[in-house]
Parts: sequence; structure tokens; C-alpha cells
Amino acid sequence: MQTLHTALSNTVPERVPELLASRPDRGWYLFADIDGTKFARDAKPEDRYDILSCFAAIQVGIHAQYPNMGHRRYLPTNELVENFFMFVNGEEIEIAGDGSANLSQLVGSEKAEGYRAKLGPQRDRLQELVSRSDSLPVLLEHCDLRTSNAMRCADGSTVIFDWDDALLAPAGYSLHAQFSGAARVYRALRAAPAAMAGTDNPIASDLAQVMAWATPLMKAGLLDERALRSAVPSAAVAGVMHYVLGFADYPPVVPDGSSTIARNITRRLDDLVMVLKMYEASVAPPADTIKQPTSPKVEPAKTSHWSKLAVTFTQTERESGDVASTKLDEAAELFGRNGTLIMENAFSTAHIERMREAYLSQYGSYLSSANHDDTLRVGDKRFMVTLAMNAPFDEPDFFAAKPIMPVVKRLLSDDAILGSYTCVTSLPGSKDQRMHKDHSALFPEAGEMALPPFAMTMIVPLVDLTEETGTTRLVPESHRISSSASKSMPHVDPHLTIGSAFLMDFRLSHRGLANRSLHPRPIVSMVYQRPWFRDYLNYDNQSPVDLADLDISKLSPEHAKLLSWL
Repeated sequence: MQTLHTALSNTVPERVPELLASRPDRGWYLFADIDGTKFARDAKPEDRYDILSCFAAIQVGIHAQYPNMGHRRYLPTNELVENFFMFVNGEEIEIAGDGSANLSQLVGSEKAEGYRAKLGPQRDRLQELVSRSDSLPVLLEHCDLRTSNAMRCADGSTVIFDWDDALLAPAGYSLHAQFSGAARVYRALRAAPAAMAGTDNPIASDLAQVMAWATPLMKAGLLDERALRSAVPSAAVAGVMHYVLGFADYPPVVPDGSSTIARNITRRLDDLVMVLKMYEASVAPPADTIKQPTSPKVEPAKTSHWSKLAVTFTQTERESGDVASTKLDEAAELFGRNGTLIMENAFSTAHIERMREAYLSQYGSYLSSANHDDTLRVGDKRFMVTLAMNAPFDEPDFFAAKPIMPVVKRLLSDDAILGSYTCVTSLPGSKDQRMHKDHSALFPEAGEMALPPFAMTMIVPLVDLTEETGTTRLVPESHRISSSASKSMPHVDPHLTIGSAFLMDFRLSHRGLANRSLHPRPIVSMVYQRPWFRDYLNYDNQSPVDLADLDISKLSPEHAKLLSWL
């Protein structure tokens, strides 16, 4: 059996201190020094995002090693609750250490009696709540995941150390340390979308941080969304109880109520009281009762199916860009008639997954409802950020994808340029956008004449577009009529898997739909346009393309031409 420290060092060496030597029989471990800086106690949300992302990566990476690790496991929930109330009630607990303290001896008799009065009648409810965590997968839990136990290295990466208290426990056991308890975790995961409305909403910010941890686990198949909503808050509560019980291993002291130990215990007990109030009052409904925000009273009927607007590229076409002429003809006809075109298999799944991870890593600080000076708010909890053309967003296979550029050139000519390169993210709980067009008609006096497109937006979803995550509602054939005239026209709601993309004429009526999931919904938006057109409407806060990190001289002439206007 390998020890935990050995398993960590062998499996995820880039995320933990390097183990140089060890004597496990004596508990001696020698680690390499880390060139970096500890995170501050009052770390910013983006720092916590990195810590939680790193922690999840460690959990995923080491998961396969559990059978080879002789490591401690958590107390079953019934024993956890039993021991917790023995500690609160002043009874002796059998523990491994030298201490034998109870709550009265650590916070004072008066405070202890107050907590007994608050928690005692709630014992059955607390048992019911934490028992929900029994359905979760058992993962490696740090159990002391404070910001001071993580460090930002000189190369920008994050490492987590001090694994001495780690356990194999239900997923989410350690979250409380990043959120000063379980109440914020419970509130974020159980809140209805309406509770996340407004600018700089703390619940939405907490949810984004929780999702930084949860998303890698869900991607690895270790967690699903229903378990995340219904059971992970319970694991966070169990983690708080485990944390409080850890103080039973301390020697009894004469408390004055002001010691660090007393403050830590009372804060966590107050947190448990708050969670129990939320649980009892059912402030946040279960996941399956969360309703979609109310839709407009009058909504036109859908068309038969979005697939009638789609072409599908073969793998050869995707990799070579040699698209069959008949398919180009079909694509041009569909786009010209409908003002939109859905393109399936435009990218590989692995390619989009890599782009999503890069976006979440580079732009994690934007995944809250706060206002940012360098973004444009484009609806409720929905913002647009310009993507810096650094790795991997500087890859021509993404901003000038091989199967897509023949379609773009057919519709806009060989002189088409890349007019903007952004990402629009709809945060969890965001509401429906209003129906709109990205730009008004250039020649309104032309009426419904079949004028060719002057610009088109390509949308590349970085997550699957489903009923829950939401999608972009499209109104086919609305690109040649006014906004008011298109209100009564049928629409389509394309539900697409990653790897698909779609084009929209700049004059098409469309709206982003509500995001009812727990995940941000990032969609990359690339606007291709004729070389004489400029968008002066949407970029007051930011530039349409960010070339600061791009060496254009390294691009081929074909790709450099797309950016030649900048």
C-alpha cells in the first residue's frame, strides 16, 4: 500500500509539493520548497476559483489510486451525528489523540448550553440532512482546504499542501473551508434562479466558485447535476460537523470565549444553525421543483425542427476543409433563405473541451454578476468579453475553422475579415434576453429586397445547449424584415452538442434563453464581415478583437488577411 503523500506526488505532481524522501513508518516526509506565494486569507473569488479547480483536478487524478491506498475513511453519517452530539452535550468521546475536550470546555458552559438548546431539538433533522451525502461518491477530501494551505507558484499554477487531515469521504466534505461554513454552499446550490438576480450577487459568485470544483468532477463522471444540487450541500454540512469534532482532540482549557479555538467552533456552529433554518423552512426548493422564469405571454409557435436548417460536415471535411461543392451550395441556399445555418461536426469534441477549459481558466474572474469595466452586459447576468488572441484562442483551426471558412467566403467573398472575437457567457439563473437584431438594416429603404449579408455571427458553444442550459432562439427568415414584423414569426431553439456551430445573419432576430442549469453557458462569438463594414454599436467598453498577445507575422497570409484591418 502506498501512502497518501506518495500517491499524490506520483499521480498529480504538478498540483502538490514534490515529495523528495519519506519514512512513513515514522511519519517523516521531506518536500521540495515551492517558489510561490500563499493565497491571502481574504482571497478574491478568482483565487478561490483556482484553488477549487486545482482541488478537483487532484481528486479526479488520484481517484484511480484509492484501492492502492491504505488511507483513513470518514465516519458513517449515523456515527458522525452520534459523536457530534456527544461532543456538544459534554459526553466523553473515544478519540485517537491525547485530548478529551468537550464543547463546554472549549467555548464556555453558557455558550455550550445555548448551542445545546438550538441544536438538540434538530438532531433528527440534522441526521436526515447529512444522510443525503451517503449517495455521493467517496473521494479524497482535504478536510482543511483553507486558502493558506494553497499557493500560487511563480509560473502561475496552483498547488495545495498540508494533507495531514485528509480523508476518503463524500464529495464536497472539504468545501466549507472555502466558504466559511456550509450555509453559503447550501444556499448557492439550492437557490432558485430568482435568488441570483441583480448585479454583484453574492449567491451567484458563490455558485461560480462551487462550479469551479464541481465541473471537473462532472466531466470525469464522478458527479452529476442532481447529486450536486441535492447531496453535495449535505456533504458540506457533514464536513462542518467533522471539523467541529476535530476540536475534541484538544486538551481541555479554561475558556474565556475569546480564544481562536472558541471563535472557530462558534462560527461553525452558528453556520450549522443557519443551514438547519434554511433546510427546515425550505427557502430553496429541490432541484426538480425549480421553475423556468416566466416566458412572455405571447410566443409564436416553433417550426418543425432546427435540423432543417443544418448541414453536417464529414470528418474528412472537418480536418481538411475540402467541403463538397454540393454541400457548399446547400449551405449557401439555407443561409440565404433563412438567415441562419447550423453546422454539425464543425469541430471535434476534444477541441471544444480544450477551449472551454482554457476559457474557464483564463476568464474565471468574470463568472460572477459583478460589473466589469472591460465587458459589455448584454442582458440579465449575461456579459460579453473580448477574447485575447493568446493560446489557445490564437489557433487558426478555431478562429478560421477549415470546414467553415469555405462557407463564409461563399457568403461574404474571399475578402471577408474577422470583425470581432468575443465570448458571451450566460450565468446560472440568467433570464431570457429580449428579442433583438445585432445590427439594423444598412439600407432600410430597400424594404424586403434580397440584399446579400454584410456581416454574420458564428456561434461556437463551449457547452452542450439543452433545455436546462438554454440556447439561442432563432427566427428563420427574419433577416429581411423589421423587428416588429418578425415578432409573430415561428422560431427554433437548437439544442446542440459541443462541436456544432451556427451562423446568423447580422440582421436576424434572435434571443438568448434563460440558463436554468448550475453551469455558466459560454458561447464564443466570431463576426465575419465584408472589409468595408465596421460595427460602431457594440464596442464602447472594449475592442472587438484583442491582438496584444498575437504575432501576426507567424500566421499564414490567408489567416493574417482576416485581421489585416486592425
